[in-house]
Amino acid sequence: MAFGCQQAAPPAIAAPAPVATTRDAGTPDATQVVTAPPDAAPDPSPSAELDLRAWLAARGVTEPGEEIYGCTELVVGTAREPAVLCTLIEEVSRPIRDADMPAFRVVTHDVIRVVRGRKLVTVLDAVIRFQPLDGPPPRPDAPPIVDPIAVAHDGRSVTVGSPDDAAGCKLVATRATRALAGLGADDRVGRAWIVLDRDLETSVCAARGRYVWRGGRFVR
Repeated sequence: MAFGCQQAAPPAIAAPAPVATTRDAGTPDATQVVTAPPDAAPDPSPSAELDLRAWLAARGVTEPGEEIYGCTELVVGTAREPAVLCTLIEEVSRPIRDADMPAFRVVTHDVIRVVRGRKLVTVLDAVIRFQPLDGPPPRPDAPPIVDPIAVAHDGRSVTVGSPDDAAGCKLVATRATRALAGLGADDRVGRAWIVLDRDLETSVCAARGRYVWRGGRFVR
């Protein structure tokens, strides 16, 4: 996390590369997709990136104006609706009073969406990681928490987060509190970065767990 940041302009850090289209469950930030049986809805290989524009156009939907990568097709819910699992990238920023630039991070979501009434509907939105973009980098002793997402074979439940990688969530608040205590009373810049990272890391941790299909979407 970016603890104790100073106002001086940080070195530029490259923007995140598009999420790999091959979702290899053996990598730390993998997105594991378990699709429905072959006799269900269309079930292309989860390792091949879906042409999202064509998929949406076939359903009368315009592609959303968002940074979306690595989509795969699957079926979800009791009605076995065709759906897409995509990685969505957004920039989150918070202004800092009397500072030249805000505190900001690049946040990655995994989202599952279906089409209903020619509208794209999100049935799951899980924050899986965040990282710097032209801002102070996280501290080396605070590696980012990355949550893989696994969709059950029947499409009725989703698990976010690896059971073997929950340790990082236990110290989020403690680490931030300790870092805040070490700042000067007037260090608004450092405080803003610490609080932003704390809040984003908390959202990653809060997304962990098992979701079930209820009321047309995945809920805890």
